[in-house]
Amino acid sequence: MLEHAYEPSSWLPYLLIGSNLIASLAWPLAAFAVVFIFRQQIREFIPKIENLTGPGGMSIGLKRAQGAGTANEEPIKQTLEKLSPNVLRSQPLERLEDSLRAELQTLEESQRIPVLLTALAQTRLESAFNLAYANIFGSQIRALRLLNERGGKIDRASAEKEFIELKAITPAIQDWSLDLYLQFLRHYLFIDEVSGEFILTDFGREFLAYLSRRGLSEDRIN
Repeated sequence: MLEHAYEPSSWLPYLLIGSNLIASLAWPLAAFAVVFIFRQQIREFIPKIENLTGPGGMSIGLKRAQGAGTANEEPIKQTLEKLSPNVLRSQPLERLEDSLRAELQTLEESQRIPVLLTALAQTRLESAFNLAYANIFGSQIRALRLLNERGGKIDRASAEKEFIELKAITPAIQDWSLDLYLQFLRHYLFIDEVSGEFILTDFGREFLAYLSRRGLSEDRIN
């Protein structure tokens, strides 16, 4: 410890020993002080450490949060499955969801719900129109167009008369009543009956506009 010889009566050797001792204890004491001062933060930090490399290559790896990146996705998927239980989960569907989720992130948070509601309403409306078009008679489309051209209403007596003329040229509905024939249009809320008059509804007008936008033909069976 002492590199040179000193007189035994000299106090210098003891001073050097004390100095070396203090120097050797300075770093541990400083480390202890830091740990004591920041003990709460360190206590919260320790569970996040995944790996720790020793001296010479000191590095600390932090654990990724459980389910990080997907924490919000699972509740969303579960909610969608409850809202649309008949929708089968598939990779194409999930990829589309991921794409839509990324697009939503580009919007202000206050805009996301209105955008989603509009998109959902439009999707459901067009889904209903697609199903209606797959099953509607061509004559029913023409009836809706004629009703629209007449201001959106016709009394029952006039409707009964025109239905008789339609049955004369449409063998498939010979045994049908007017109410049976209009049941499909009522089911999809395309028409309503108020005070003895058949009324074209907003849904009926939107369905006609949808057919025009898509260029869908009214030349169908019956």
